[in-house]
Amino acid sequence: MAKEWDIAVERTVRRREDIHGGAGLEARFGGAWYGGIEPSSITPNVFIFSEPATGTLYGYNFDGWAPGDILHYTGEGKKGDQRLVEGNRAIENHRGDGRSLRVFEANPPFATYLGEFELCDDPPYLWADAPESENGPIRSVIVFRLRPTGQFSRGTLPDAQTVDTPGASSIPAEVETPVAAEIPPEANAAAAFTVAPSDEPVEYQRREAALVDRYKAYLTRKKRPFSRRRVTIPGEAGRLYTDLHDDGMNELIEAKASNSRNGVRSGLGQLLDYRRFVAHERLALLLPSKPRPDLIALLFGHGCAVIWELTPGMFERADPPKT
Repeated sequence: MAKEWDIAVERTVRRREDIHGGAGLEARFGGAWYGGIEPSSITPNVFIFSEPATGTLYGYNFDGWAPGDILHYTGEGKKGDQRLVEGNRAIENHRGDGRSLRVFEANPPFATYLGEFELCDDPPYLWADAPESENGPIRSVIVFRLRPTGQFSRGTLPDAQTVDTPGASSIPAEVETPVAAEIPPEANAAAAFTVAPSDEPVEYQRREAALVDRYKAYLTRKKRPFSRRRVTIPGEAGRLYTDLHDDGMNELIEAKASNSRNGVRSGLGQLLDYRRFVAHERLALLLPSKPRPDLIALLFGHGCAVIWELTPGMFERADPPKT
């Protein structure tokens, strides 16, 4: 017979002794002692432990409360893209398996019980890009959406990153373009996420930001207004931000710090992604110098102009042939 649940909401307990037990300790509710998601093999429970202070070390940047008392919880898997296997699968299938989701705020060796939750129906989870570690490669992570089934506590978990209505909105272009690695700890969490995920080295990001700032100064001298576009994608946590939007030309602009093949292909890919959501008449890739002819042809083949810096603060452009 399954052990009756006896831990009250807001009660702080020792994880090993009071939740799991076993291995010489008094038998309790089962599950392993260490993981963030621990399905029990001896009771109908899946234990979920949120520890934002250390979770960010592994790109778990999404735990927190969304509007409507929905708890966002980053799935398990520290290396590579997360998949719906093991603990993640246990959360996904908890109803069919007849298991309760028991959520705790962890502060090892202690944990505070926040209550029993269930997976939301629409949608049950979101996808997001996050670093594998503080400075690691970008990978795809699962962000579960959990709702309480009865009495619950919010604990000290933060607010979740905002998930807007899908689409694009116009925002002012900053005086200085933010650089991912230099966002201060107290910066808005959503902004920190949406700018931070990048496989590009910090120095590359700095050079790219400086190039964007010089082009904004150039547009200002030309009396051409500019802004940025904030993009929210259906089924994903966080937002994307374009580098620049030339409002006078209705031109969507992405910048890269190198005119190498990899740089050009990366920038073009971002533009092709953004253009699905951002209203525009033109696309342009901003580069520090003129790329070689084959790469210009690649851009032209996708209807994309190229803008490059002739001398510091002075720019030239080439547009695809009109058809």
